[in-house]
Amino acid sequence: ICKMIPETLNIKLKEALEESAELSEAYQNDAQVSEMLDLAMKIEGLARSAGTHAAGVVVADEPISKYIPLQTITGKTDIITQWDGPTVEEVGLLKMDFLGLRNLTILDKAIQNVKNHHPHQQEIDPLKFPLDDPETCELLQRGETNGIFQLETGGMLDLLQKMKHENFHDIIATTAMKRPGPLEGGMVMTYVEVKHGRMATPKVHPFVYEILEETYGVIVYQEQVMEIATRVAGFSMGESDTLRRAMGKKDMAEMNRNRDAFVSGAKERGIGKEKAKEIYHLIKQFAEYGFNKSHSAAYAMVAYQTAYLKAHYPTEYMAALLTSEKDRTDKLIRYIHHCQESNIPVDPPDINESDRDFKVCSHRIRFGMGAVKNIGDAAVESILAARQEEGPFRTLYDLCSRVDQKNVHRRVIESQIKTGAIYYHSERQRSAMLHPTRDSLERARRVQA
Repeated sequence: ICKMIPETLNIKLKEALEESAELSEAYQNDAQVSEMLDLAMKIEGLARSAGTHAAGVVVADEPISKYIPLQTITGKTDIITQWDGPTVEEVGLLKMDFLGLRNLTILDKAIQNVKNHHPHQQEIDPLKFPLDDPETCELLQRGETNGIFQLETGGMLDLLQKMKHENFHDIIATTAMKRPGPLEGGMVMTYVEVKHGRMATPKVHPFVYEILEETYGVIVYQEQVMEIATRVAGFSMGESDTLRRAMGKKDMAEMNRNRDAFVSGAKERGIGKEKAKEIYHLIKQFAEYGFNKSHSAAYAMVAYQTAYLKAHYPTEYMAALLTSEKDRTDKLIRYIHHCQESNIPVDPPDINESDRDFKVCSHRIRFGMGAVKNIGDAAVESILAARQEEGPFRTLYDLCSRVDQKNVHRRVIESQIKTGAIYYHSERQRSAMLHPTRDSLERARRVQA
C-alpha cells in the first residue's frame, strides 16, 4: 500500500487517493484497505511522539498550567509543554533558549589557573577586562585565534586580518558578519574598505547615516533596520519588529504592506516618495542578512574575554583549553601543536606530577591524566588519592600496592607506562616495564588481601 502513494513531499492521503489510480482502486475494492485508510486519515497530522527542545524554557507570570497543558516524558521528571514552540508563542507566552557554552567553562578554568599560578592576581574578573586592550587587539590582528571562541575558523582568520580590530565594536560586527550572506553580498568588503579609508561611506539620508555610522554605512544588525523604520517612517517598535521579521523571512505580502506604510510615514516627516523608496530598498536589500546585535555582542564578549586571557596568560589559557578538549583527540592534537608553535612546552603525563586536568607548571603545561586513553575518572581519583595520602610513587610495585586495583587495573597501568607516565630510572625502559606489570599487580593484590 505504501508503494502506491505518490512520492510527493508532505502529500496527504486524500490527495494520494485522487492522484493514484492504483491506490484508489484498492480503496474501493478491498474492505481491509478501505478500513485502514479511513483510520489513517483520522489520525493523519497528529504528533507521533513528544520531544523536548534542548534549551527552550517557557516563562509566564502565573503557573503555566493555568494557560497551557503540561506533561512529563516517560522515565523523566522534567515538565514540558504539550504544545510546540510556535504555538506557545502564539498564545502570548515567552519562550527563551538558554544555551550552554563550553567556552564559559574554559574561561572559568583559565581564571582558576591564573589564580593558582599568579597569587597576586586573585581579583581577576573577566567583566572588568578593558575593552580596548592593545595586546588583545594585536593578537586578533595577527590572526592568532586558535582556541578563541567564534574567531578560529579559516574564513574568520581572513576576515580578522582584513578588519584589523581596534576595539570591541569591531568584534561585535565580525561575529555578526561571519556568515555566507554578508560575505558573498559584499557587505564585509564595504565595511572593511570604508573602515580603512579606501572608500567613502555610503550616504542615503542623514537619519540613515547617523544610524549606520558605527558600521561604516553598512546595515549589519537587525536593530538598525528597526531604528531606520522608526526614525524615517515613524514606525512603532512593534511595527518595526514586524518589518524586520517579514524581511528576514522574505514574506513578500507583508513586505509590500510595510513598504506602503513606510513611504507614507516618511512623507509625513518631509522625506520625498522616491527617497523613501530608496531607503526602503536599502533596508530590504540588507535585512535578510542582518544579525541580532544583542546576540552578537554577547558572543563577542565571550570571544574578547577568551582572547584577552590568551594574550596575557597564554599558558594558563591553553591549559584550560586542553582540559576542555581532553576527550576529542583531533582537537587535542591540534592545540598541543599550537602550544609548541607558541613556545609553550607540553610535558608528557607523569604519575607523580600530573593531575586529572592539564595544569601549569612554571611556564610549561603538564599533560593531564584524564586525557590518557583507557584511564577513567575512577582510576585517576584513586591514583591522586593515594599520592596525596602517602606522597610520590617510588616504584611500579609501590604504585600497584597503594591504589585500588578495582579501578587501577592492568590496562590502566599499561596505558600509563606506554605514555611514559610511569618511569623510574631504577627500573627498565617503558617497553620492558610492561612485562612485570602483571606480577606487580598480583603481588600487591596478595599483600592487600
